[in-house]
Amino acid sequence: GSIKQLAKKNQKAIDDGSIKEKYQEMVKKHQKEVDKAVKSGIIKKNTGNRKKARFMKKLNAALAKG
Repeated sequence: GSIKQLAKKNQKAIDDGSIKEKYQEMVKKHQKEVDKAVKSGIIKKNTGNRKKARFMKKLNAALAKG
């Protein structure tokens, strides 16, 4: 799957509030996809790191909310 698809899926899960049980899996999957894209040259290293950081920020904010 693509990063965009994964991001949409993750955003939907965050909106639904169904992330508590899937937290670890979501993080692992997202980082793996981004790293794969960086490795194959689809996105640059810094862009990949930025995407991961923003995702974690969103996820943690959602977890803190409840």
